[in-house]
Formats: sequence, C-alpha cells, structure tokens
Amino acid sequence: MWSTKYKDKTFSIKCTPIDHGYRNEHMDEDGGILPQASNSLVWISVLEKGRSAPQAQSEYGAVYTPDCYMSFMIQTLEPETTGFQLDFYVYDGSGEENVPRHLGYSFLLPLDIVHSVNTRAVPITSLQHKPLGQIKFAYMVVKPMTGHKFDMSVSYQKYWKHTREPLDIGHRGMGISYHGSHMLATVPENTVHSLREAANHGADFVEFDVHLTKDKEVIVYHDFKVKITYKKKKNGGLELLEVPVKDLKLEELQNMKLWHKPRPANPDEVNSEDDLPADLETFPTLESCLNAVDNHTGFNIELKYPQELRTGTHEQEGYYDINVFIDTILRVVFEHHGGRRIVFSTFDPDTCVALRLKQNRFPVLFLTQADTTMYEPYGDMRTRSVPMAAEFCIAHDLLGVNPMSQVLLRDLSLIDYVKNSGLILFTWGEDNNNADVIDKLKKLKVDAIIYDRIDCFKTTKESIFKLEHKKKLEKLHDQYPSTIDLESPTNNLDSPGTSALS
Repeated sequence: MWSTKYKDKTFSIKCTPIDHGYRNEHMDEDGGILPQASNSLVWISVLEKGRSAPQAQSEYGAVYTPDCYMSFMIQTLEPETTGFQLDFYVYDGSGEENVPRHLGYSFLLPLDIVHSVNTRAVPITSLQHKPLGQIKFAYMVVKPMTGHKFDMSVSYQKYWKHTREPLDIGHRGMGISYHGSHMLATVPENTVHSLREAANHGADFVEFDVHLTKDKEVIVYHDFKVKITYKKKKNGGLELLEVPVKDLKLEELQNMKLWHKPRPANPDEVNSEDDLPADLETFPTLESCLNAVDNHTGFNIELKYPQELRTGTHEQEGYYDINVFIDTILRVVFEHHGGRRIVFSTFDPDTCVALRLKQNRFPVLFLTQADTTMYEPYGDMRTRSVPMAAEFCIAHDLLGVNPMSQVLLRDLSLIDYVKNSGLILFTWGEDNNNADVIDKLKKLKVDAIIYDRIDCFKTTKESIFKLEHKKKLEKLHDQYPSTIDLESPTNNLDSPGTSALS
C-alpha cells in the first residue's frame, strides 16, 4: 500500500474466481459485473500454527500479516476462462466493531495465466478507481495427468504403519561415491548395482534423484549438470564444461565416461573403462531400476525440480514445464512399479503440491534444508524452517517432512513439533553417517533415516518388508503346508495394487 496511513494497518484478502467465458454477453459500454465462476471451489490456507489446514473463506477472506504465507487453492472445470478478483479489506476502526472496510481490489485475467508456474504483480485499485498500491504473488496451475486412469480402489497417500521400527534408507543406493562424504561408497552411486547392493544389505528403501533428459527419458542422477572435458585450442589442455542434463539425450549421457572415485582435480583422470557391466552404467533409466531391484525394497524417489535461491540466482534456468516434468515421471512409475512401496519427495514445494493432486496412490514428503547454513537458502518462504515445512504439509495433506538431520539435532523440539502435527518424519544429511546418531534418531522415533554406506551400519541383511513377507509365508505354510513352497523365489504375497505401503 502506497499511502502512509495504511502503513501499520491490518488487512484481509479474499479471492473470488470470475467467469470470463460470458464477457461478451454481460459486458456493455459502461462495463459490467462478470459472474462468479459457478464450477469453482476455493479454499484458503495460512501457514501458521492452527491456520494451515485449508478452509472455506469467510466473507472477508483471511487476515494477512507481512510474515505469513497465504495461499488460495481453487478447483475449477474451466481454467481457460477463469480469472480471479482479489478484494482487500482494512481494519481501521472506521466501520462497525471488528468489521473491516472494503478498500479496493485487483484482477488476474485468464490471459495473464500463460505458464504453469509464474510470478505476477498487479495494481490494487480503490473503490473510486484510484491506484492504492500493488500486490505481487506466485501462482501455479496443476493440470490432471493424462493417459492414466485413477480410482479409489487403493490409496496410500496418507498411510503409514506406525507399529514398525524406524526404516533404514540407502542414500543414492550404497551412498555417495563422487564427492561430499567422508565415507565414499565403493560402487558408483545412483546405479542399478548400487541400488541392488543396498537392497542386499538390508535397506528398507533406497533413495535417489530423477531428472528428464532432452528426449524426455527419466534417468537416475543427482546433479542438474554434468561436467564434460574439452580440449582447448592453443595449449591443448583439457578443461571442464558444465552442461545441463536436460540439454543432453539419454544416449549421449550413457556414452560418457565418468569417474566414480572422488572427483579429481585433473580432468585427464577419467575412468577409461569402455565396457562396464550394464548395472554399473551411470545415468540408468528409472524404468530399468524399477525392473531390476528386488521388489521388496521400497523406492524413495526424489524429483529434482529447480528453484530460485534467495540470492536471486536459479538452480537451472529454462527447465521443463512442471506439469510435463511430473507427468512424464509418473507415467514411468505407474507402468513399472509392480506393487513396490514408493514414496515421492522433493525440495520444491510446488512439485509437492502437484504430486499430491495428480495421483492418489503414493505418498509425498516435503524435503527441506530448513535454516541450515551449509547450503545456499531457497527464496521460497515455505522452505525456511521445519515448523514452516510442517505447516505446509498440513495445508496440502502431505505424508510428512524430510528435514536435514543437522537441524533436528540442534533443536530436538522440532521432532516433537512434526510428530505432534500428525506427520511422518524422515531425515537426511551427512550427520546420519554415524552409528550413534542413527541410534539416537531411532530412539527419538524418527520414522526413517537416510544415510550412506548402509553396509557399515545396518545390523541385518534383510529389510523389514522382506522379513514381514517371510512371516506371512510361514503362517500360510502352517495353514496350507501342501500349497505354499517356502523356498520358491516366485512367492510374492504383496501383489501389485495391494502392497504399496502395507
């Protein structure tokens, strides 16, 4: 608000979907009132303790404070013709007691909603048609996933078996092998072999990141970019050039030679092996991993969607449309999951929301580095603390939060904050590569711990799910000894469609 008289005032904001499909019929020379969109539902959420759960708007919307995160969620059958009117009310004591005064409004027209995700700034106009100020906001359009039919026969989006012991999750399979860890894995990270080895050492889940290539193949890889060596003209020396993964085709990526020891300072020190076994090849497809790893090993699939950092820089410019990105990955998962337990996770709040809305089968976790100083912070307010992340999960009905363990160990009350909010709590980070820390987090009832070198810390060679499966078989064998073969590798009671997180 530009006027100083509104500087310290409290405002409330209301969002009304407007039907612009009838503008030709209802607008006259002097303008007119466009009808409210009849096929639209609106919920409002303010990320504060007790206000995060979505609710219907009051007559005056919801009270806005400068440090809060307010979101309007609109479901509509006609997004192409739906615009939005924002009404602003001020609590200045000029009206009846506790009743705000209508101050002005803003409009977002359908033609302004060009991209799936964007930020807009629009003027705030007074009831006398004079400029009062402006409002800047972000929006996201989540479209239904096409090519796959969902029903309500089964859904595990909010399911968790609370009687289980905390889960052990293998980070990138057997752990980081390139750099960044004091316990480097002996096999290349994010390969089929690494995922299998983690499964063979008792990992309940394996965690890994997925990206899209230029030809829209879903691959398993951690970074947004790869480093390619090129030879300089003058002295013939080799230099490293960063190229976005999204700008390279699958075949181009898989034909690269990558080193799988700690990254050398000298670009000449590249792995020279030309004929690696297929399961050791880098940039495996998600499909190949789903088909090659023991089905009793769950997958924690992290979707790497780039975000803007607080400094204003971006992790990766010109990325895929968020709907195209997510739909492409979901198609692979739903065609090849085979009944496997799957949990999605991502650092990007918008991707969390879209994943929750587009499918009704697998749960979604919100990854957050919170307020750690180890990494450059994101610009999105929802990423800045564990309590904010928890309130965000409540607002969008997510399974839970996956914060960095350093933040939890620094303030153990955050564990209670998340658990008392009814959310599942995973944790990740370098601090987890310690047997005492793993034991401490399990005693504090953290639901799952992601760490490197599961071969060094896991006490049993079989996952919780495989042990549960064996117990089911033994029970059935006692009841029907002539029909159940305990030694048969084909026995799988967790049939597709019933086992996702059961």
